[in-house]
Amino acid sequence: MMLSASGMKYEAIDHSYRLDGPSLIAFWGNEDPANEFQLGTREYDWHSHKRGQIFCVENGLIHVRTAQGSWLLPPHRAGWIPPNVRHKVSISGAMSGWCVLVLPDTSRDLPSNPCVISTSELMYALVRRTVSWYDQDFLEPQQERIVAVLLDEIVRAPLEPLHLPMPSESRLLRIANEILKYPEDNRTLMIGLLGPPFPRAPCGV
Repeated sequence: MMLSASGMKYEAIDHSYRLDGPSLIAFWGNEDPANEFQLGTREYDWHSHKRGQIFCVENGLIHVRTAQGSWLLPPHRAGWIPPNVRHKVSISGAMSGWCVLVLPDTSRDLPSNPCVISTSELMYALVRRTVSWYDQDFLEPQQERIVAVLLDEIVRAPLEPLHLPMPSESRLLRIANEILKYPEDNRTLMIGLLGPPFPRAPCGV
C-alpha cells in the first residue's frame, strides 16, 4: 500500500520497488499529490511492492484486500504487507499517517502473511525518527540500531483480530466479493447461493 498503484503520478522514484539503498525508508503521509504516501479518500487497484510495508493512519480507515482475505485498519493500528504480496487498498477520510518500507532481508523476522498489529508510543516515536532519514542513501550505525529496535517493536506487537478470510468455494467466494464490493446491499446470503444476483437498480431509485 505504499500506494504506488495506478492513478498515482510520481515526480521521484517509487521507493517501494527499490532493492538498493537504506534497509528502511519511512514517509509521513498526507493528501499532497507530490507525497509518496498519499492519503485522503482514494482507491488503489491490485499491485505489489518489492519491499515490505508497515503503514498506519491517525484518522479515517484503510481497507486492504489480498488473495487470502480482507483487513480493516482503523486509526492507530499498523498494517503489515510482506514483500511481493499482491493487494488492493481503499482509503477513507485519512488525513495523516505513516508508511515504512523494509528490504526483504531486513523483514525476514516479520510475519510471513499480511496482518494488523497494535501500535505503541515507542513505535510512533521511532517512526518519527526514521522519517527524518528519508533522503539518505545509506544509514549510519546508530541509525541501523534504531531500525533494529523499531523492527523488534513491530515483531512484539500484539496481533489485532481484524482479518476476514476469503472462502475457497466458488459460490461463497463470489458472494464474499459482492459483499466487499457492495457493502450497503442488504439481500440475504441465500439469494446469492440460489442464483445470480438480481440486477441492481440505478442510483437514487
